[in-house]
Order: sequence, then structure tokens, then C-alpha cells
Amino acid sequence: MISVELVDEVNEDIINGILEIYKTYYNSSKTEFDFLYFRSFYKKVLTDSKSTLFLLKNENNILGYIYGIPQNIIFPELVRFDPEIKYSSNNYYVDSLEVRRNCGNVFGFLRLIKNIVNEATKKGFYIFSMYTRSEITHRLINILLKEVADNIEIKRTIKGNWYGTEELYDYLEVTVRQIIKKRFL
Repeated sequence: MISVELVDEVNEDIINGILEIYKTYYNSSKTEFDFLYFRSFYKKVLTDSKSTLFLLKNENNILGYIYGIPQNIIFPELVRFDPEIKYSSNNYYVDSLEVRRNCGNVFGFLRLIKNIVNEATKKGFYIFSMYTRSEITHRLINILLKEVADNIEIKRTIKGNWYGTEELYDYLEVTVRQIIKKRFL
């Protein structure tokens, strides 16, 4: 049975599971050094008490994850790659959202999104920020508007060298509803 779990304590198995999924999406453009960097990065940020991590699991297998943190905490990391990003203690930054390919994962994807939105709004966050691959931005916007968002703005497109990739990324700010639809939660 597939479930969504809020992670209270991050361990090596969780880090390894996240990196395995990460590698399936970025393996062609990353070196072993990049993976060591991301292992260190995830260990650091996922153990921050203000971060939120949800896992999509089938028994003990990690099928997907979503990770968020107040934007002001991760700002020093982000500004290195996007000098236009603004320091904000009002935004909740969604750093990563990945679900294994071929999992029939639309519902898992929605469950992850809704759970992090639900958790962050409990903490008073109603504006989410994120970078998305430009190739999927409009599909994601349609899903978010249907399920959780009142308004979405594409603030800018990052061209090249987003964490060493050559892909285009869009920086989005999403204002979420006070009450989200409970289906798939």
C-alpha cells in the first residue's frame, strides 16, 4: 500500500533513497562530485528543525519525496545560483519534488504537494516559491491551480547553470488557498 509519511528524523537510508531517485532524473548531467555535494546538502538541510520532508512510500521503498524550508533559511544557497532571488521570511521554498518514473505517480505527486502545503500553512506560510524545469512549468501550474493554488506567478527564467545543469528553470511564486481540497491528502 502506498502511503505518505512526514519524516521526523532523517537517517542514511532516507538520504540514500532520495539520492537514488535524484540520480534517475539528473544522472546524465551530474558527476560523482555533484552527488557528493548533494548528499552533503541534503544531510545539512533535511536535519534543520524548520525543514519539512514527506516521503511517498510503498512499504519500505521510497517512491518519491518533497522537501521544503522557509526561504530565508536557504537563501544563502539559492542566491549563489540566482542573484535576483529576494530574501523572504514569508515564502516557503519547495526545494525538491521527485517521484520515481513509471510508478503511475500522478496521485502520489498530488499527495506529496497537498501534504507539504497543509503542513506549511499550519506554520503560517501561504506563499510558496520553487524552481521548476521550464519544460514542465505549465503542466505543474495547471495542477497547482486546480488543487491548491489561488495565484501563480512565473517571476523569471534561469538560463543555464542552475546547479550545474544546462536546462532552463522557471522561478515561481505560488499563493495557496487557506483550505485545500482533501482528496488525495
